[in-house]
Amino acid sequence: MIFIILQMKIKINKIECKELIKVETWGENDPFVFIDYLGEKIQTEMIKDAGSECKWDNLDASFEFELKESQHSESIKISVQDGDNMMSGNKDIGQGTISIQEAIDKLGQMTSLSTDISLKGKRSGIVTFYVTVSATKLSESKFKVLKAPSKSLDIDGIENDLEKDAIKAQLDEICEISKLESAFEAVSNVYFY
Repeated sequence: MIFIILQMKIKINKIECKELIKVETWGENDPFVFIDYLGEKIQTEMIKDAGSECKWDNLDASFEFELKESQHSESIKISVQDGDNMMSGNKDIGQGTISIQEAIDKLGQMTSLSTDISLKGKRSGIVTFYVTVSATKLSESKFKVLKAPSKSLDIDGIENDLEKDAIKAQLDEICEISKLESAFEAVSNVYFY
């Protein structure tokens, strides 16, 4: 049996905002999107005079995040703001969160993830992320690995007890990813890093 460890990444390819409320006193909204994924923070460019609808196409590599095993069920926090306010600074248009689980379930396919954003408890627009989750093979080992429902492991072919203990500790950590395994139902013996 071959044991494969994958590293997963989520790439935000495009962002669209629709039905944004107007927060500018004079003129149109100058929106930008601030993104926070577990402490990694990035933002789009501001679009001058965009009004209630805007989009950012072909986002660069800075809009890519590495997924860790413990982060797979997390959400991306978003804040849409109006920039270019000389007197008062940036103004909030709305905030929300987007779950990434659907994109993980559709590994390798571009997936649209939408959410309503709100300001002071009232709906203030819709944000759609177009994302792709990818997986890269990190390593491959030729151990026989049996995972029982109790999460106990049986590793054949390793004679050194210290090496066996180290591998068991790593595998115990990796086996906590049952939600991700559903994305690979057709592929057996795939584990994620």
